[in-house]
Amino acid sequence: MTGVVRPGQNKLAVKITNLWANRLTGDAKLPRDKRITRLTQKVPVGGPLESGLLGPVQLRAVSGSGTKSALPTAKPDGAETNR
Repeated sequence: MTGVVRPGQNKLAVKITNLWANRLTGDAKLPRDKRITRLTQKVPVGGPLESGLLGPVQLRAVSGSGTKSALPTAKPDGAETNR
C-alpha cells in the first residue's frame, strides 16, 4: 500500500460478497413479494453456508518485497497465510 497510505486519517473500504446459495436460502424464508430472487423450480440448497469475511482481519506493515503478496489472509481456523 506504499504510495497510497498517507499520514493522518486514511479510509479503507472492504466489500464482502455472500454466496448465491445463501441468497436463495434467505429469500425462501421471505414472503413472495419481498424476495429478490425468482426461480421457476425448487432448487435444493442447504444453508446458510459460511460465507464472507471469516475471522478477524488485520492490516500489518511488512518490510521487503518478496515474490508473494505482503498482505496476510486469514483462514477460518485463525491461521494466517501469505498469498
